[in-house]
Amino acid sequence: MLALFAGLLVSLALLSAATENSARFGRLYSLLLLLNSAGLVALAGLIVASLARMWLRHRAGAPGARLTLRLAATLALLAAVPVSLVYYVSLRFLERGIDTWFDVRIERALEDALALSRAALDLRMRELLRATGQAAEDAAAATDPALVLEELRARIGAGELTLYGSNGRLVATASAEPTASPPPRPEEAILLQVRQGRPYIGLDPTGAGLQIRVVVPVTAAPTAEERLVLQALFPVPERFGELAHGVEAAVAKYRELAYLRGPLKRSFALSLSLVLLLSVLAAVWAAIAAARRLVAPLTA
Repeated sequence: MLALFAGLLVSLALLSAATENSARFGRLYSLLLLLNSAGLVALAGLIVASLARMWLRHRAGAPGARLTLRLAATLALLAAVPVSLVYYVSLRFLERGIDTWFDVRIERALEDALALSRAALDLRMRELLRATGQAAEDAAAATDPALVLEELRARIGAGELTLYGSNGRLVATASAEPTASPPPRPEEAILLQVRQGRPYIGLDPTGAGLQIRVVVPVTAAPTAEERLVLQALFPVPERFGELAHGVEAAVAKYRELAYLRGPLKRSFALSLSLVLLLSVLAAVWAAIAAARRLVAPLTA
């Protein structure tokens, strides 16, 4: 019996660790739950067998059998009532504690922060689109757009400003870093969109973080040999990228917790209920053992 108690205590401790998403025991949750349930059923079976023997002795009129039953019931009740009260209070506290993780104001604040970061980025991208469009108009008005490319790049604050021909051929480029390699050519889908008169703007990942890519058509004279396309690359400040990523990660984590809210409650409640059952069964077994020991002198 003592070995069974010790095994159940160890198994419940491991189950508690698994409930807390322990990386070491989390995958064993189902197995631990099955082992604990089997152990509690075995313990309950032993107690029922002891009670049955005590009842048979009482029916047979054995000396002290009635007193043993009454004493065991009294001791078990005295132990079970406080444990049940603690269980009820703990369960209510647990449910309310988990509910406080999901304050509506916190959820709204996270959603607002995410919307604010996206709105700030969208506003910045619209401003850069307008600036690049103006640069394309100025380039079209120039005798040789390639000659004014560096001036336009510095004016709009782009990291790189590049002119492409209608077939994607590199015409000229200006960069804040003269030693930098040529910028990547826009994808064919982007070039097709721009040729149709629809500017492109997007956010691209780079090795150093993020950059905003703007591709607009350069309105040329009808006699021009080919229609040019202007691409501007604007690096996103590293701090801005970190803040935006942090907000998105926090919102994603909160949504994950909100999704697991019900299962989390049930998991903790199940672990607490198993502890209650073990405590009650242990109290009943201890009451039976104590009653037998106390009544033993009367039956000798």
